[in-house]
Amino acid sequence: MTVYGVENKMKFFLSDRTSPVGQALESLGISKGYEPCREEELENADIVILCARQADPMTLEDGSFYRLFATVDHHLKSAFFYSRRAANAMMPRKEGAIVLIGSGDADKPNGRAIGFSAAMGGMQLLFRDLCIYVAGTGVRVNLIQPAEVADTDNPAKTAELVLSVAENQAMYGCEIRTDAAHYHQK
Repeated sequence: MTVYGVENKMKFFLSDRTSPVGQALESLGISKGYEPCREEELENADIVILCARQADPMTLEDGSFYRLFATVDHHLKSAFFYSRRAANAMMPRKEGAIVLIGSGDADKPNGRAIGFSAAMGGMQLLFRDLCIYVAGTGVRVNLIQPAEVADTDNPAKTAELVLSVAENQAMYGCEIRTDAAHYHQK
């Protein structure tokens, strides 16, 4: 980004740097010359990627109130608060990208991670509301729902997809779903 003839590094914020996808995103972003932001610098980010990815195995039979809400808190509440902060900071600048990384579990739960599936369904609706909230402001919001196999087998491929969507000025309001076959092509 060039402001007043001075080249500035693009700043990016990742909500999760510990998962395989988060680690791949951080590495790829740095290799592209992006400057990572800490949580307290979120409002300065040009790109915000919300990528919490911890599916806690839990069925209807063995789930507890506390486990369910801990999972929803980790995924959905953090995405809500981070995206709200990012959108409110980006709208006056009339630019920025927010990419939420959801899961195919939002549409096709597997019965083994009910809290995660519920949070991912909420993430999908949060994305749609964000699109309405930022419409016409220059802020772009997209949702990527990687297949389970894509996320676990090839986090670098998921990271490439996420950053390419974040960088593409024409991508706005897209729900992008991947499938396992996409990630296993040679």
